[in-house]
Amino acid sequence: MRHSFSRVLSFGAIPLAFMVWTAHAHADAVWVKYRGLVDLTPFHCDWIERSTLVKRLCYDAKEQYVVVNLTGTYYHYCEVPAGIVNDWLAAESMGRFYNAIVKGRFDCRQNRVPSYSVAPGAPIWTVAGRADPSRSRLRRGISPRCEPGHWIDTVSDDGEIVILEDGSVWEIDADDSSTSAGWTSSDDIVACDDKLINTDEKETVSATRIR
Repeated sequence: MRHSFSRVLSFGAIPLAFMVWTAHAHADAVWVKYRGLVDLTPFHCDWIERSTLVKRLCYDAKEQYVVVNLTGTYYHYCEVPAGIVNDWLAAESMGRFYNAIVKGRFDCRQNRVPSYSVAPGAPIWTVAGRADPSRSRLRRGISPRCEPGHWIDTVSDDGEIVILEDGSVWEIDADDSSTSAGWTSSDDIVACDDKLINTDEKETVSATRIR
């Protein structure tokens, strides 16, 4: 049974309706690590100013899906009850709550991941609340034969071979291997037919999938 999404707490004699998640029609998308672009239209989002770790918390109550900005990087958590989100927002320290209750649980590799479409041209937002023009340009530059949501598992020392998290093996063009040699495990990747785009480093290399 899903928890009620709206709760009212009392601090002393002062009632505080801390779940003032007024529905806003978001026209933005965010780049979520280990997933790719997520459209925030169905979400209720709060920008957080009182935490040094949690900068923005977005929740889709219908799907029980959390997208959270932790010091500038968005992560996702799946099948999170609304009660957990309520308690997280009400916690004295949202960072300590995250480390104690959320981190290591609600793993999207094990739980259901909902699907979202992204409207063409939707801005991709940074922690400061402004559109990130470099990522918006990248979004517009992705062709229909490119697939976001990948990340690096292994890079050879010479940068000539990159293995992604799905087991695919890519041979990097000799002219670009010096660039990919500087890439690291867990960098976010958009995989295209003829290139790999590292969205963390804002770099692109010519590549051929060999397995």
